[in-house]
Amino acid sequence: MPSFRIPTIPWVSSALSVKVSTTGKVSFVVRFRYDGSRNTKRVVIGSYPRMSHQSARTETERLRGRLEEGHDPRIVRRLRTRASGDQDLGNFAVRAVMRQE
Repeated sequence: MPSFRIPTIPWVSSALSVKVSTTGKVSFVVRFRYDGSRNTKRVVIGSYPRMSHQSARTETERLRGRLEEGHDPRIVRRLRTRASGDQDLGNFAVRAVMRQE
């Protein structure tokens, strides 16, 4: 197993966590409940060191804000990822979500 240091994360809330795979990949995960669901949902927001823990905290707060507005963070994240990779999006819904941010 590779030797590396994982930074200590000052937790914003119980929503942000770190997942370490068996290969040593470190991923930031946001946990949430959506639309009255009893089950906790998860979305991976990035991996270390490509995303810093401060960026993970910022992204967690942004997604939680969207959740409070009634948007599913998994869909918000997916739309943002697609929009950043494709300049000519023909889907009005994607453009509307991106404009609200």
